[in-house]
Amino acid sequence: MKFSRRALVKASAASVLLGGFSAPSVARGETAEFSYKYANNLPDSHPLNARAKEMADAIKRETNGRFDLQIFPNNQLGSDMDMLSQIRSGGIEFFTLSGLILSTLVPAGPPLTVSVVPGLRYGMEGHGWRSRRLCARRG
Repeated sequence: MKFSRRALVKASAASVLLGGFSAPSVARGETAEFSYKYANNLPDSHPLNARAKEMADAIKRETNGRFDLQIFPNNQLGSDMDMLSQIRSGGIEFFTLSGLILSTLVPAGPPLTVSVVPGLRYGMEGHGWRSRRLCARRG
């Protein structure tokens, strides 16, 4: 049995046209408009990861699937330094890290003081947690 090129082209065109109508419609896999990665070095059973999963589910539900937060616990994406490098290059959007890792890149602030929250400082000189307002009132 011989097939000509013309017959092959006709059969291909017919199968494409008829295949589109006769095949059941397949639901398109909808992807999120925003997909972010959150990595940390804590085990999967840690409360932070349990709450992060709850948060990711709630965000996905409230945004109707437009925002997807993927969680990578237990150093799945590499060591702390590897993940910090990925943060800097844009491979990871969120990362829980210790101050020791961050101190390799960020110079220290004023002597013996670590800024934690704007307006709240912890002084290593024995002052403990103090608010700027509290310090201003005491003069």
